[in-house]
Amino acid sequence: MEAENQQVKEMLQPLLDTENGFVKELERFLSQRDVTELRRRELLHKRWTERVWFPLQRRVEEQASSCSRAEAKRRQSLYSHYLHHCNTKGFAFLETYDLKEYNPFLLSIKQPHHFKVIFM
Repeated sequence: MEAENQQVKEMLQPLLDTENGFVKELERFLSQRDVTELRRRELLHKRWTERVWFPLQRRVEEQASSCSRAEAKRRQSLYSHYLHHCNTKGFAFLETYDLKEYNPFLLSIKQPHHFKVIFM
C-alpha cells in the first residue's frame, strides 16, 4: 500500500508542479494587467487635464477677471439667489416643475394658433 501511494505521489508531482507554475504565472499576469490598467487611467486623466481642464479653467479665470466689480457683484447675487432657491425648493430643473407654482403649458392652451393660407 505504501509503495502504491509513493508511485501515485510520484505520478502526480509533475502535474502539481505544472499547476502551481500555471497559477503563479496567472497571478503575475493579472497583477501586471492591473498595474497596466492603472497606468493607462493615469495617463488618460493627465491628458484630459492638460487638454480640457486647464484650458477651461484658464477661460473661466479670464472671464472672471475681465468683468467689472459691479458685474461681479450682480453675478454673485444672482448665484446666491439661485442657490437659495435650490435649497428652499429642493429642485430647479426644467424637467421637474410644480404645477401650483408654474404651468408651462398654460400659455400654449390659452392662445390657439391660427394660420392664414394664401393661394397664389
